[in-house]
Amino acid sequence: MNTKQLIVLWYVGVVVLLLLVADGWGVVWLRRNESATFALAAILFGGLVMFTQRNGLQFDKKLFAKWMSIPAFLLVALIAYVISHESKVAQKVEVLAPWDQANVTGTAGLSYGTLFQGNLYNGTNYYLRSIVINITAKEKDGKIRWSRQFSDDVFIKPLTTGSFQIEVVDAKGAQLDWSVSEVKGEWQGAARK
Repeated sequence: MNTKQLIVLWYVGVVVLLLLVADGWGVVWLRRNESATFALAAILFGGLVMFTQRNGLQFDKKLFAKWMSIPAFLLVALIAYVISHESKVAQKVEVLAPWDQANVTGTAGLSYGTLFQGNLYNGTNYYLRSIVINITAKEKDGKIRWSRQFSDDVFIKPLTTGSFQIEVVDAKGAQLDWSVSEVKGEWQGAARK
């Protein structure tokens, strides 16, 4: 791979990272998709490695100044923004009242043997941030195999649909009943008293 190709990959990685985080759901997506996160990190790291590989083990200051200084600055600013934004969001997140939680509905089921996934409709004025789901696995005769609570980080805007996924064990062949027991979110509107 030549220098120009690495520079293009570097810029693609920076743009993808900016787009993922800009809408708020990117942080959740990056946490869930480890292989994609690894690939994105490899692209960004590849751009940095280019400096030492171009002229043996010498750092190429001209190349860095010309092609990498702005994206490197953007990455540092983006990381600072994400850290700042996540801590502010954590302070604003609250447990939804039962009447608001009743407006969070959806469908879900078991996929690939151990992955319980579904879609939720957010019929509230909150940005949903996390959910707690009760899942009960029953045998065909109605006997309860197990009943557990699971949590998942989500980002679902008001009046839209989003997804969740939870890994479960010992659920194959069982009938799964589920319900949402807790929803946390950030109020969309102006500050409330």
